[in-house]
Amino acid sequence: CAQAVLCVSCARLEKIVADMIDFEKVEALDIELEHSEFSLGELGSAVWHACAQAVAAAAVGLRIGPVDADVARLVVVGDLARLAQCVEQGVLNAVKASPVGELVSVSIQLGSDMDHALLAAVKEGRTSGWAVVRVVITDRGKGLERDALAALNSG
Repeated sequence: CAQAVLCVSCARLEKIVADMIDFEKVEALDIELEHSEFSLGELGSAVWHACAQAVAAAAVGLRIGPVDADVARLVVVGDLARLAQCVEQGVLNAVKASPVGELVSVSIQLGSDMDHALLAAVKEGRTSGWAVVRVVITDRGKGLERDALAALNSG
C-alpha cells in the first residue's frame, strides 16, 4: 500500500515538473505543438481517464461527452495531450468546487453553424478544413465572489 502511494506521488510530482517546464516554454514562446489526428471522442476519453481518480476521491459525478455521435467521431488535427491537459485542469477545478454528490459536466461541441456545415461536408467526403471546438465545463460550486471576479478580469 505504501508503495502504491509512493508511485502515485511520484507520478504527480513528475506531472507538476512537466507542467512547470511547459509554462516556461510558453512564456519563452518556445513551445512546439503536436499536429496529430484525433477524434473529439478521444479527447473526452483522455480527460475522463486523467480525472477519474480525483472525481472518485471527491465523491462527485462526472459526465463527459459530445451529445452528438457525429461530433464524437469527428477527426481533428492538433495536440491532444496539451488540449486534454487544459480541459483536465478545468475539470479538476470544477471537481474541487463541487459539493459531494453533485455532477461536473463537460460538453465537447462544434462552435458555430459554419462548423456544422464543415462536419456535414466531411461526412460526405467532400472537404476538410478548420473547425472551432468548444469545451464547456459546468459545476455546481458557489463560484467567485464579485470582487474576486473583477480582479480576475482586470488582469
